[in-house]
Amino acid sequence: MTAPELPIQDVSGEDRLRVTGAPHYQDELAAASGPKRPGGVEDRRPFALVAEPDNPHDPYAVAVHLEGGAKIGYLPRTEAQRYGRLLDAVAARGRRPVADGVVLGGDADRDTLFVVWLHVQDPFEALSA
Repeated sequence: MTAPELPIQDVSGEDRLRVTGAPHYQDELAAASGPKRPGGVEDRRPFALVAEPDNPHDPYAVAVHLEGGAKIGYLPRTEAQRYGRLLDAVAARGRRPVADGVVLGGDADRDTLFVVWLHVQDPFEALSA
């Protein structure tokens, strides 16, 4: 028996962050957003933010997952510690953080990669509210 999923806490906002590492997760992004096609894709969807305190490269790492699915990258290292505080506050409420984002690219004519942008709350504003 698997543990029940925690309720969602929407942490969407005005900050825009490009997900790093997406080139390593092109198969996962194509499976979710469809194959490359002429003109590319613009696939708006929710993404889950998952702290990875045991990450051997960065104890502040925050992984980005397709909501209910595969990992597709990370918050930029320069932002992860700042956003980690917001994730901790959400977890303390017994919830899991999810933010709106968009998968772009995948233009078959120009053979571009998929990229992901998240739309998240400023962590300092969210924590002071």
